[in-house]
Formats: sequence, C-alpha cells, structure tokens
Amino acid sequence: MAGPVSIADLAESVSMYLDEIAPGLSGRQAFHGKVARNVLAIIAREARAVSLAAEGDWYAARTGATGEAARREYCRLIRSGDVDPFDDGLVARMSTFVAARLAVDNPGFSTLARLQETE
Repeated sequence: MAGPVSIADLAESVSMYLDEIAPGLSGRQAFHGKVARNVLAIIAREARAVSLAAEGDWYAARTGATGEAARREYCRLIRSGDVDPFDDGLVARMSTFVAARLAVDNPGFSTLARLQETE
C-alpha cells in the first residue's frame, strides 16, 4: 500500500461501484442508488476543496472563534455594524466563498463560472 487513501478517493471508489451495479437496479433501489451517488460526489468535491477550509480560517482570524462559531460571530459583527457589509474587499471575499461552496454543492450552477472568474 502506497499510503493512506483520501476520503475523496474512497467516495469516488464507492461511486464507481454504484455506477457498475446501477443497470441492475430498478424502482426504489435505482432512485436510492442515484441519491447515494450524488452524496458521494459532494463528499469527494468537499474533501478536495481547499478553499472551504480557507473560509473557516479567514473567519477565525477575524473573530478569535473557531469552526462554525467563527462564521456566526462574523455574521453578528456585520449585523451589529462593526464590519462594513459594503466594503469592496469583503464583497469580493464573500463571492469567493460562495463560489467555493457552489463548486462543492452544485457544480452545475448556472453562474458558478462567472463567480469563479472574479476570484
């Protein structure tokens, strides 16, 4: 064995297996197979998405909080007026975050390519 297998590689392996058995499935099993394949695709994209971790680090550096609490705290700072929501730098940064999340959750989203061009 060459080393540890990544989560993305594991998800893609199971997804390939589902592709292999899909022609033999019908009805409810076929539907659930498609749902499972979509879930695995999201897991693989998220595992490969470095920018999602960068988003959390960015919030943490500005709030002193960690994880989801850092994002919530930054939202609170915007609502309280401590952060200017119309700052061009902030709008650009948030656009980058939205594009990164869309690339994981819905890579076929119609305006994703446009959002990624502004990065």
